[in-house]
Amino acid sequence: MHHPLLDFDISGVEFQYYFICPTQLWLFSHNIIKSNEDENVRIGKKLHEIGYKREKREKQLARSKFDIVKISNTYTIYERKKGKILNSHVNQLKFYLFILSLATNSETTGVLIAPSKRIVVRLGDSDKIFIENAINEIRRIKSLSSPPPIVRKTICKKCGYRHFCFSGNYDK
Repeated sequence: MHHPLLDFDISGVEFQYYFICPTQLWLFSHNIIKSNEDENVRIGKKLHEIGYKREKREKQLARSKFDIVKISNTYTIYERKKGKILNSHVNQLKFYLFILSLATNSETTGVLIAPSKRIVVRLGDSDKIFIENAINEIRRIKSLSSPPPIVRKTICKKCGYRHFCFSGNYDK
């Protein structure tokens, strides 16, 4: 059975950005490219290129790509992160589990893998409501004619979009 939410235009990256910074979400969704000179952007691209070379099984569903999907009695999505695991990473994986469960009508489980930690993520009923509400808010932000107001956070210093928000003057 096809679910209408599978037709939406939200990617896993956009879902994660929503929880990090609505301005970052808006810039990304309007095809404003991050600075390629940013070290974090370069590291992320390199990790994606070399990660899972031996067992690469990237799958795409709607506008989201899962790093690895193993299929047994349930679907398990493995998502690798370069640093510590943040709430935005957990939410992104729950989003992937949500759309995979809609598409397959099967039980789904996720595993977040970071250098120092590995956690199992499951999708509960309250998570599904939380995700549907976030999807509606993401759609609203993406439809804005200009970015939402900038909120300075410590993460801004490492953001590939900081030059759009602060014209390179964040450290001053």
